[in-house]
Amino acid sequence: DQVKCRGCGRCTDICPKGAISLSFDPSVTEKEVRRIVEKFKSTRIET
Repeated sequence: DQVKCRGCGRCTDICPKGAISLSFDPSVTEKEVRRIVEKFKSTRIET
């Protein structure tokens, strides 16, 4: 399932470009986010 970016800017400390499409909510932990980020990095080609 694909998560849409809400433009909240909370991912910028992990991805400076803000290129990660994450739908944040208070129940999502930083560990969870980083796991998603690692999955994202492995499935997307660097630009």
